Amino acid sequence: MGRGFDVSFNMGLFGLDHPLGEIYSLLKDIFVVLVIVGTLVFVYYRVIKRLPRMTLSTEGIVILGIILVMMVADVLYDGASMVLAERAASDTAHAATTMRFHPWEPVGSVVHYALAGFSTTSVHVLQHVGFWTHASFVLLFLNLLPYSKHFHVITGLPNVYTQSLHPPGRLPPIEDIEGKLEREEALGRRRSNRFGWKASLDFYTCTEC
Repeated sequence: MGRGFDVSFNMGLFGLDHPLGEIYSLLKDIFVVLVIVGTLVFVYYRVIKRLPRMTLSTEGIVILGIILVMMVADVLYDGASMVLAERAASDTAHAATTMRFHPWEPVGSVVHYALAGFSTTSVHVLQHVGFWTHASFVLLFLNLLPYSKHFHVITGLPNVYTQSLHPPGRLPPIEDIEGKLEREEALGRRRSNRFGWKASLDFYTCTEC
């Protein structure tokens, strides 16, 4: 998001001139490939093979589409940025002779080779398309999460943080159980609004998932 205001923004540590930035870039490219493969596999299972255990919903296809477009836009931005950086360094309109493979950004390097024949203006446009598509779809995805079954992406972390430290499976004792039996009162929960906040968080995190 910071690069929307300053193209050189990298939080000080995530540029390719820093070891942490090199490791981050390599891991990012690896996960981009894994996510693209994963989304295509699930699109195949949902749309083409149509596994009976999967519910074919518009929501699921939209979410997969958003994730796939985000990944493609990210590597498009990386590749276009490499081309522009190399052309700026060589001070020419076409720097195909100085193009090199970046081992810390392998996927971006492949894209930047593919853009070698494009004009500088076209590469600038593709860089902006990649950046703003990726950034906009992140915000779109975050707005969709609370209204979809993917809400567990948000509730998962606080749910783990607030989990009980008691042994798993331990049930809390029921106070005045004999009196409740004599009065024929319910010992459990008959309605969802009788559960506490932690149980409700469990429902959103697990049942919705």
